[in-house]
Amino acid sequence: MNLEIILIILVVFLLIIGILAIPFLMQIRKTLNNLNDALETLNRHLPGILQNMEDLTTNVNGITGHVNKQVEAFSVPALRLQALFLNLVVGLENTLQLGAKFPLIKAAMNLPAVVKGFQVFFHSLRSKDNG
Repeated sequence: MNLEIILIILVVFLLIIGILAIPFLMQIRKTLNNLNDALETLNRHLPGILQNMEDLTTNVNGITGHVNKQVEAFSVPALRLQALFLNLVVGLENTLQLGAKFPLIKAAMNLPAVVKGFQVFFHSLRSKDNG
């Protein structure tokens, strides 16, 4: 008798669990149907999306190549201009350094002109005194 009661309770318990599981199983079925619809939509649109991505990649690669060519074309004149300015600055620096190093040589080179100037001055001064 105890065994029969335990079996009846077990059957009632399993029946209650089965009844309570029905809404849960229905919700799982509904969710699976929604996922299936989403998967079908994705499968329909995915080839177009992938083709667009491939086209974008091709365009970006082409633009990158074009930009690289433009940068290379611009870099050569820019390097030449940089070298020109560098040579100009170095030449100016060397000229200023030579002028600073050799002021006596420059003064000695100007000395004949200074002497000639004094000679003319004194000559004109004497000619004014005589005349």
